[in-house]
Amino acid sequence: MRIIKQLALAAAVVLLAACKTPTDVAYFQDLENLKELEMQPYEAIKLKPTDKVFIVVKCKNAEITNMLNLGMTNQIIGTSENASLNQNNGISGYTIDKDGNIDFPLLGKIHIEGLTREGVEKKIKHEIENAELAKDVVVTCDYMNLRYYVLGEVKSPGVKSFARDKLTITEALAQSGDLSLYGIRNKIYVIRQEGNKKVTYQMNMLSAEELLKSPAYYIQQNDVIYVDANNTRKRQSNASGNQFQSASLWMSMASVLTTLAVLIFK
Repeated sequence: MRIIKQLALAAAVVLLAACKTPTDVAYFQDLENLKELEMQPYEAIKLKPTDKVFIVVKCKNAEITNMLNLGMTNQIIGTSENASLNQNNGISGYTIDKDGNIDFPLLGKIHIEGLTREGVEKKIKHEIENAELAKDVVVTCDYMNLRYYVLGEVKSPGVKSFARDKLTITEALAQSGDLSLYGIRNKIYVIRQEGNKKVTYQMNMLSAEELLKSPAYYIQQNDVIYVDANNTRKRQSNASGNQFQSASLWMSMASVLTTLAVLIFK
């Protein structure tokens, strides 16, 4: 009888373990204890070689405006030469070369590597005014081909595009369909090129405080986001990897052992 009771107790323990609520799935588990959070200061995106930008110049002189915007003239057959510069179809931008320059109409080579969007706008405005081409200049610069890469345990991995500042890690993961249930919430890695080095940041989605204070909270162009897989997913690489982790298996074994004990000690 003692052996039967021990086997029954073991079966009950296995059953309770199987019913235990996971504590590593819900995001931001510290929010209830946080009233105010100090965020990591935003570091604006700085342009790099191969980045592509869309630059529009406007001034009162229509002729100068057209000449300065020749690089963005709409090339779609059947549209007028003065078609809206805000259309995306057929509009070319400026790709930053390996030396960090773009070739701008009337101004020639302009070095913009390391500048933010606002920095590019100010520099081109200054160059135009300094060359006495126009004085009432308005310059707008936008990103065209910024990308980041998402790998690992998300529902929609792949290459993702963005064209604005202040894209956060939470938004980036949301655009990838969120983490799968197999993704480890506190083992999300952001791999970033900083100068001649690759720097890796570990992100923790379980803690809002840790996440907001991370230098990688805001995504930069060409960031690689990798979500590590939990042991359940890793064991799936083996056909029988999760077999001995199944609660139903252990319950079946406990039932068989209990039956055998009853037959033997009856």
